[in-house]
Amino acid sequence: MSMRRVVIVAPLPPPIGGAAKNTERVRRDLTSRGVSTVALRTNPISQTAHRGGIAYHARKVTLSAWNLARLTLMRLRTANVYFVPDGGAGIWISVLYAVVFSLKARGAIVVHHRNASFVRSRHPAIAMISRVLSDRAQHVFLEREMKDRFAQLYGEGADGMVLRNAATCDVEPSHAGLQPPHQHVTVGYLSNLNRDKGFDVVASTFETLAAEDPHLRFALAGPPTSAEARITLDRLIGVLGTRLHYAGSVSGSSKTEFFRGVDVFVFPTRFRQEAQPNVLYEAMASGCSIVSTAHALIPHMLDDAPHTLVPLVE
Repeated sequence: MSMRRVVIVAPLPPPIGGAAKNTERVRRDLTSRGVSTVALRTNPISQTAHRGGIAYHARKVTLSAWNLARLTLMRLRTANVYFVPDGGAGIWISVLYAVVFSLKARGAIVVHHRNASFVRSRHPAIAMISRVLSDRAQHVFLEREMKDRFAQLYGEGADGMVLRNAATCDVEPSHAGLQPPHQHVTVGYLSNLNRDKGFDVVASTFETLAAEDPHLRFALAGPPTSAEARITLDRLIGVLGTRLHYAGSVSGSSKTEFFRGVDVFVFPTRFRQEAQPNVLYEAMASGCSIVSTAHALIPHMLDDAPHTLVPLVE
C-alpha cells in the first residue's frame, strides 16, 4: 500500500478472536508508520467470540447497514482499502462491501483471506466478491496451498501474497535456549472455551490422562463462551483440583507466562471457519510440542515443530 489514508473493514476487538486481533495489529502497524486509518468493525462488540442467536445477528445486520452507509459517503477515491471478508452467513454482507469498493475506491483494495473453509469448496459469495473486484483486488493468503487452491476455484489471486499469521503472533520466539525441564510434564490448552474449539475433547482428555498418570499437571486458559462450557470448566476444576492451573483470560505477558509453564499444547479444534490458529504459532514460539486436529491449514503450520495430528472429531 502507498502511504496514504487506509480504510479498514474487518473484525476488531472486542472480542479477541484471531482475525480481530490480527486486524488490530495491522491497524497499529499502519498508524505507527504515519498512515491515517479509518476502521469500520464488521463484528458486533461482545465479551466473547463465537456468539450466535437472533440478537447477535440483528446487531450484525444493523452494524453492517451503518458501515455501508458510511462507506457510500466517504471519499474512497483518496484512500486504500484493507478488507477481511466475513465468515458464515456474514459472507453475503461482504459481497455488498465489495460492490461499494468496486464503485468508489480508486486506490489499492487489499483482500486478506482468513477463512480456510472457502478453499475447501467453491462458495458463491466468494466467487461474487472475486468477480466484482476482479484485478482490482490484491489478495493476501495464509499459505501457498491456500493461494493455489483459491486460484483454482475462483480464477483470481494467483499472483497474491502469502503472509502467515506468525507475523502477528503475540508471543515472540525465545532465543535464550531451552527452558529448564519442569518438575512435572504439563499439558495445556488456550482458546475460547467452547465446543467449536474442542474444549469438550480437552476436558475429557485431561480427565483420562489424570487418571492414567498421577504425575501429570494441566494448564488451561481462556473464557467459557457458553453455559455448557462453564459447566464443563467447573466440573474439570472439581475433578483435577490442584493439578489444574486455570489462568482465565490471558494476554501479553500473562500469555507468555502461561506458555512457559506448558510442555505439550493440545488444540483439537473443529471450528468450521478455522484457518491458521494464532495460538499454535504462540505455542511453537514457546517451545511446546503440539497435538492438534488435522483440520484447515494446521497440517501446513507444524512441519518444523514436534507435533502429532489427530483426525477431526465432528
